[in-house]
Amino acid sequence: SSVRFMASKSESSVVLAEVLTNEILHETANAEEDEDFDDVKQLVEKSFKITDTPGFGVITLERTYNDETIKVTFDCQDEVEEADDTGYDRMENHLREQAELEAQGQEDGEEVEGIPNQFGINFEVTVTKKDNTAVVFNCVASENIIIQNVLYKSDASSSDAALYGGPRFVDLDEAVREAFQNFLTERKIDEDFSFYVVNAARTKEEKEYLNWLEKIAEFVE
Repeated sequence: SSVRFMASKSESSVVLAEVLTNEILHETANAEEDEDFDDVKQLVEKSFKITDTPGFGVITLERTYNDETIKVTFDCQDEVEEADDTGYDRMENHLREQAELEAQGQEDGEEVEGIPNQFGINFEVTVTKKDNTAVVFNCVASENIIIQNVLYKSDASSSDAALYGGPRFVDLDEAVREAFQNFLTERKIDEDFSFYVVNAARTKEEKEYLNWLEKIAEFVE
């Protein structure tokens, strides 16, 4: 029975390797260059140093601005799949418009100008002063940047989960929300940056998926 088990295991490895190889060929054949993303990435690289390590899902961007150090991190798999009530009002309005257009006979799959899908990527912006105090913005990159909350840290290196996370951003006065948005925009965290995050996450996921297929295929062969 032990011989049968070994033969069976070997057979399953062969089948798995074959299936993975077919998937690698499929992914490679369907890979496309995205010129818009390449252009925006070059723009972002003028302001930020990008760290993107193969085999890891996190991308980090860093820059200095006056006496501040700015660090942005996001994971390519940290997706926001659907709208909620924390700052998605504009998106919900777009989706309502889309439903109305479809009701008027708009064909499925036909692109409608100005209407985004609901996909987004969570990202974090940490702005640290020389005295090691910091503010942390928890955001979503989508059609534009959606700030969810802003956290103050008296010690930037602290990771205490009990720290007050700030109010829900959507509950703040409009003038306060706008001032926070402008604070980020001045530091080059704007609509172009949001486009970069969404598309960098997609590109990273595709690369890491292909790398994962290759490594597992090597392992079972």
